Amino acid sequence: MHDTPDLSAFHTVELSPNAGGKREILEARYVADGAHLAVYNAVAGGPERLYVQAEECRNSDDPDCPRRFALTGNLSAYSSTLKCYIQIRNDSNSGYTGQALQGLCQDKFNRSYSITISKNFR
Repeated sequence: MHDTPDLSAFHTVELSPNAGGKREILEARYVADGAHLAVYNAVAGGPERLYVQAEECRNSDDPDCPRRFALTGNLSAYSSTLKCYIQIRNDSNSGYTGQALQGLCQDKFNRSYSITISKNFR
Protein backbone atom coordinates (compact mmCIF):
# COMPACT_ATOMS: atom_id res chain seq x y z
CA MET A 1 0.00 0.00 0.00
CA HIS A 2 1.01 3.67 -0.04
CA ASP A 3 3.35 5.18 2.54
CA THR A 4 1.56 8.34 3.60
CA PRO A 5 4.02 11.21 4.06
CA ASP A 6 4.76 12.20 7.64
CA LEU A 7 4.01 15.91 7.81
CA SER A 8 4.31 16.19 11.60
CA ALA A 9 7.22 18.64 11.32
CA PHE A 10 5.18 21.14 9.27
CA HIS A 11 3.59 23.84 11.45
CA THR A 12 3.10 26.98 9.35
CA VAL A 13 0.66 27.70 6.53
CA GLU A 14 1.25 30.94 4.64
CA LEU A 15 -1.30 32.28 2.15
CA SER A 16 -0.57 35.13 -0.28
CA PRO A 17 -2.80 36.63 -2.97
CA ASN A 18 -1.07 36.27 -6.34
CA ALA A 19 -2.31 39.74 -7.29
CA GLY A 20 -0.49 41.19 -4.30
CA GLY A 21 -1.72 42.03 -0.85
CA LYS A 22 -1.42 41.00 2.77
CA ARG A 23 -0.09 37.55 3.67
CA GLU A 24 -1.93 35.39 6.16
CA ILE A 25 0.10 33.10 8.42
CA LEU A 26 -1.71 30.27 10.18
CA GLU A 27 -0.62 27.57 12.59
CA ALA A 28 -1.01 23.90 11.61
CA ARG A 29 -0.69 20.45 13.19
CA TYR A 30 -0.50 17.11 11.39
CA VAL A 31 -2.98 14.47 12.56
CA ALA A 32 -1.56 11.10 11.48
CA ASP A 33 -4.64 9.07 12.47
CA GLY A 34 -6.81 11.19 10.19
CA ALA A 35 -4.14 11.78 7.53
CA HIS A 36 -4.78 15.51 7.53
CA LEU A 37 -3.18 18.80 8.40
CA ALA A 38 -5.35 20.70 10.89
CA VAL A 39 -5.05 24.42 10.13
CA TYR A 40 -6.01 26.79 12.93
CA ASN A 41 -7.76 29.93 11.77
CA ALA A 42 -9.67 32.34 14.02
CA VAL A 43 -11.95 33.28 11.11
CA ALA A 44 -13.13 29.68 10.68
CA GLY A 45 -13.88 29.26 14.40
CA GLY A 46 -11.95 26.00 14.61
CA PRO A 47 -9.44 23.88 12.73
CA GLU A 48 -9.89 23.35 9.02
CA ARG A 49 -8.44 20.31 7.29
CA LEU A 50 -6.13 19.72 4.37
CA TYR A 51 -6.31 15.99 3.62
CA VAL A 52 -3.39 13.86 2.44
CA GLN A 53 -4.60 11.87 -0.57
CA ALA A 54 -2.74 9.48 -2.85
CA GLU A 55 -2.72 10.52 -6.49
CA GLU A 56 -4.57 8.29 -8.91
CA CYS A 57 -2.15 5.82 -10.52
CA ARG A 58 -4.53 3.78 -12.64
CA ASN A 59 -3.10 3.12 -16.11
CA SER A 60 0.15 4.88 -15.21
CA ASP A 61 3.49 3.52 -16.40
CA ASP A 62 5.33 5.79 -13.96
CA PRO A 63 6.94 3.65 -11.20
CA ASP A 64 7.01 6.69 -8.87
CA CYS A 65 3.28 7.34 -9.10
CA PRO A 66 2.38 5.38 -5.93
CA ARG A 67 4.59 7.75 -3.97
CA ARG A 68 2.81 10.91 -5.10
CA PHE A 69 0.37 12.54 -2.75
CA ALA A 70 -1.51 15.81 -2.52
CA LEU A 71 -2.87 17.93 0.30
CA THR A 72 -6.35 19.10 -0.64
CA GLY A 73 -9.11 20.95 1.13
CA ASN A 74 -10.77 24.27 1.84
CA LEU A 75 -9.45 27.13 3.94
CA SER A 76 -11.25 30.28 5.06
CA ALA A 77 -9.25 33.40 4.23
CA TYR A 78 -9.62 36.75 2.53
CA SER A 79 -13.39 36.79 3.22
CA SER A 80 -13.82 33.69 1.09
CA THR A 81 -13.45 29.92 0.98
CA LEU A 82 -10.30 28.84 -0.84
CA LYS A 83 -9.96 25.45 -2.50
CA CYS A 84 -6.34 24.38 -2.08
CA TYR A 85 -4.05 21.83 -3.75
CA ILE A 86 -0.45 21.10 -2.74
CA GLN A 87 1.43 18.26 -4.45
CA ILE A 88 3.74 16.06 -2.35
CA ARG A 89 6.11 13.40 -3.63
CA ASN A 90 6.87 10.97 -0.82
CA ASP A 91 10.50 10.42 -1.69
CA SER A 92 13.35 11.66 0.46
CA ASN A 93 15.43 12.24 -2.69
CA SER A 94 12.99 14.91 -3.88
CA GLY A 95 13.33 16.68 -0.58
CA TYR A 96 9.80 17.21 0.72
CA THR A 97 11.16 16.59 4.21
CA GLY A 98 13.82 19.27 3.87
CA GLN A 99 11.89 22.14 2.32
CA ALA A 100 8.54 23.89 2.28
CA LEU A 101 5.57 22.48 0.38
CA GLN A 102 4.05 24.84 -2.17
CA GLY A 103 0.77 24.89 -4.01
CA LEU A 104 -2.18 26.97 -5.13
CA CYS A 105 -5.59 27.93 -3.80
CA GLN A 106 -8.52 29.50 -5.65
CA ASP A 107 -11.64 31.27 -4.50
CA LYS A 108 -15.08 31.08 -6.14
CA PHE A 109 -14.14 33.98 -8.44
CA ASN A 110 -11.06 32.05 -9.70
CA ARG A 111 -8.64 34.43 -7.97
CA SER A 112 -5.39 32.60 -7.21
CA TYR A 113 -3.46 32.45 -3.95
CA SER A 114 -0.09 30.89 -3.22
CA ILE A 115 0.08 28.51 -0.28
CA THR A 116 3.33 27.52 1.42
CA ILE A 117 3.52 24.98 4.23
CA SER A 118 6.75 25.04 6.20
CA LYS A 119 8.26 23.57 9.34
CA ASN A 120 8.78 26.57 11.58
CA PHE A 121 5.94 28.59 13.01
CA ARG A 122 6.76 32.26 12.54
